[in-house]
Amino acid sequence: MKNLISILLIVLLSLTLGGCGVKTEAKPSKNEVSAKETSTKVESKKVLVTVTKEDRTKEDKWDELEDGKELVLLYVKIVNNTDKEIQFNPTDITIETSAKTLYDSDKKPKGEETLSLKHIASGETLEGIIPYEINVGETYKTYYKSDRIN
Repeated sequence: MKNLISILLIVLLSLTLGGCGVKTEAKPSKNEVSAKETSTKVESKKVLVTVTKEDRTKEDKWDELEDGKELVLLYVKIVNNTDKEIQFNPTDITIETSAKTLYDSDKKPKGEETLSLKHIASGETLEGIIPYEINVGETYKTYYKSDRIN
């Protein structure tokens, strides 16, 4: 069952600049979802992970972004349908560019709070933003994987 959940949760989506005319050439596999969808879900009987919105910004809280960099902001919703508390860590959601796999950034978007390590009680929902620092205009795919959800 753990393998099934891991497989189901490996992915959230394949995001690009959907509204900005960037096209993804590769056809999404069953574990990847096109950015053209407004909501991406990975679901099992136990956990529902949804990326409800994707945004990009060149403004961070402390003006630390280098030239040629931007923050990708993933707005996520995690619903714990298990019968016990689970632990969510933003590093469970990664993005993969053509060059490397990236974990959540320590750079924060201006005027926004971001998700951190949280425990989610049974039946509870957690919503928030996870930032990633990438090159301006770079395309990526998003993946979810957690070994902490049984």
